[in-house]
Amino acid sequence: MNIRILKNVQDFESVTLQKDMVVEKKFPSVKFSSIKSVKYFIYDTKKRYRKEEILPKIKKIDFIDCIDAVWDSGCVYFTACSSAGYQHKTFVEVYRYNILDRSYDIIYSFVDSLSEFDHNKKMKIFILNSSHMIIQTAYPVQTESRSEDYLKFDLTLFGIKDKTSMRIVDENLVHNGIDDIIPISASRSAMKTGFSLLESNRHTLLTKEEASVEGISIINIQQLISDLLLRTTNVAFDPIGQAYFSKTFAYMDVQGNFLIYSAINFDEQNEEIFFYNFASKEMKTCINNNILEYGDIARPCVMDDTPLLWVKNQKGTELVNLNKEKVHFSFSNEIVVEDIINNFVITSGMAKRKFFRSYSPYFTVYKYPQMNLLLQENAFYLGCVSPDGESLDIFVK
Repeated sequence: MNIRILKNVQDFESVTLQKDMVVEKKFPSVKFSSIKSVKYFIYDTKKRYRKEEILPKIKKIDFIDCIDAVWDSGCVYFTACSSAGYQHKTFVEVYRYNILDRSYDIIYSFVDSLSEFDHNKKMKIFILNSSHMIIQTAYPVQTESRSEDYLKFDLTLFGIKDKTSMRIVDENLVHNGIDDIIPISASRSAMKTGFSLLESNRHTLLTKEEASVEGISIINIQQLISDLLLRTTNVAFDPIGQAYFSKTFAYMDVQGNFLIYSAINFDEQNEEIFFYNFASKEMKTCINNNILEYGDIARPCVMDDTPLLWVKNQKGTELVNLNKEKVHFSFSNEIVVEDIINNFVITSGMAKRKFFRSYSPYFTVYKYPQMNLLLQENAFYLGCVSPDGESLDIFVK
């Protein structure tokens, strides 16, 4: 086990880990039209975090949400733009960049006015495999409360290799939209459809008829593509859970062999947390009561193949073992649980300096399940990655 501290880091934004590479997303102050620009950097964890910008000569912008549903793809997706030769419009290209061999290709392109993406549309792209992706465009509609929200969806199945487009006609997808797709194996993914009522105060503003039916399912990617190519209006999913109007899903995540999601019940003001083991198909649930605001939502995690829950109360933060149904460990209110990664728990706090009327930041690293203290360092914690599951690289100011 090895813990490395990388000091004097100024920015730490949107870091993801692919293979042995850390991919960092930074947002310069420069904008293209009204859209913020973005830069991507690769850090090689095996070469002392040597930093390299991805295709620095290509002007990148951040307005399309590209979701990679490919298992262990090793790819980064971004959009680039050019206004040359297009009056009042912009030529947009979506790039696929392989961080292992540094190869790249353009998988999709279109011409549009970027101002349309300020208030008139939002775009998501779900990369399903090397040859197909779903393009989802959401449009605003006026609700009965006279507010506007992105509740109308148009979805297209796009062939990356042959550049063919086929409009999706499945009633569930068209009416409710796709919120997220997370791969759980080379052939299967977890899919969440429907929009959460926690966003944009929707539970208060929308009527029951305007709300979507939210669903969480396990899907076979190739079967989904086949059904969509057949223009099926009722694609068969393997449903795990549903929510509608009085209930809404707060999040969906995959950790280890578990699909984790949370359902908020507005009437009862509680939260039900689900741990679905997609290997054994066993479900474990627990209730978190007195949910009055978003900050009251519990923080689930899986460590050592054990479903756990971080719960805040008046005393501080408790780590609850759901298999044993008891508190495993607890921290006082002065301690913040920053990150849980593999079996590492990273916390932060402020320590009073001797002989001075001031406080200095520090962080600590614990290892589950014994919760042994591995490290305590006086520094401002920014974030961390675990390249191989056993080592930990920590970024500090």
